[in-house]
Amino acid sequence: MTRQRDVEFSEVIGRQLPMLHEAILHVGHRQTRNRGTVGGSLCHLDPAAEQVSVIAAFDAELIVQGLSGQRRIAASEWPLNFMTPSLSPDEILVSVRFTPWPEAHGWAFMEFARRHGDFAIASAAALVLLDGEGRFSRVSLTIGGVGLAPIRMTEVEQALVGQRGGDKVFRDAAAACAQLQATGDALVPAYYRSHIAGVMAKRALATAHARAGDFRGGLH
Repeated sequence: MTRQRDVEFSEVIGRQLPMLHEAILHVGHRQTRNRGTVGGSLCHLDPAAEQVSVIAAFDAELIVQGLSGQRRIAASEWPLNFMTPSLSPDEILVSVRFTPWPEAHGWAFMEFARRHGDFAIASAAALVLLDGEGRFSRVSLTIGGVGLAPIRMTEVEQALVGQRGGDKVFRDAAAACAQLQATGDALVPAYYRSHIAGVMAKRALATAHARAGDFRGGLH
């Protein structure tokens, strides 16, 4: 029942989960965030919704309560089908657990919509850690809005580990994301949604990398 507006103004969220804080700012408008809840968005499970991508990026854990007791569901197992969470008819979502990344991590949430506040055509959520030599030691990259649920780009993540950030590296990662088979609709054709996914991925990785680099350089 946590209101999105509470997340927006939470100092704890801003400090421990800055990517969630950044993503919340893309949710609708102030009136939307005043009424909308985190749990409501996760249960509605629109594949373009910001908070759905964030739980995938963080490998969050969702706790549901039913007549037979509680159970825990990994974020990767939360989507059962299009806009259908892994909830039984007698269950409700009662909490979400995030494991914050180390303080020195870089983060970014990027999305492109026709107008601010609209559902995203495509989005990208990136988390990165750099080692002492400035190489990627850990990466999380999630693409939202292109399929039935947000997609973790695990092969791209693995390929980035051990590399140094740079334009070519980010372009290669973006190209892989642009190959996703996106869904189209009356407003956005599939090929355009796939293209936007690649653009957002490049921007998110570059921004997350810069933020991690700023921290290592003492500028954070």
